[in-house]
Amino acid sequence: MPTKRNCRKRRASRARLSERTATWNGAFAKGGKIVEAEYYAPFAGARFNGATAALAVYRDGKAEVWAPTQGPQGARDAIAQALG
Repeated sequence: MPTKRNCRKRRASRARLSERTATWNGAFAKGGKIVEAEYYAPFAGARFNGATAALAVYRDGKAEVWAPTQGPQGARDAIAQALG
């Protein structure tokens, strides 16, 4: 059951929302021009959408490599072969 305090909070919240709506509507009414555009983005499927990068630090004859890979053993072998 709602208490008096909760009812006051709801009324205050509605009043703030009403003020924000009035401010928003007033801002649109004063606006200069309307800019419209349409955008299209093709279906991405199940591919990786983030940036791909790798980081390697070679120190004291050892290489530490951070890379986004699904085959860490193959990456390790290729890096070891490249470094000799």
